[in-house]
Amino acid sequence: MTDATKKYLSAAAVCARYDGRTRMTLYRWCKDPELNFPKPVKIRGQNYWVAAELDAYDSSMEGARA
Repeated sequence: MTDATKKYLSAAAVCARYDGRTRMTLYRWCKDPELNFPKPVKIRGQNYWVAAELDAYDSSMEGARA
């Protein structure tokens, strides 16, 4: 997948994706090495997450619960 076809989500969109969690919770998840939450990409000084990485993370968490 090239950068042109990647879908990026803002911090607000990622918070909404995870049931309205706060931005602070999001950044705590990023800092916690045990969670292995995807790290953001900085674009023009703003943090964005690659949607495919979040999808993969969600799948791995579902697999861990099973």
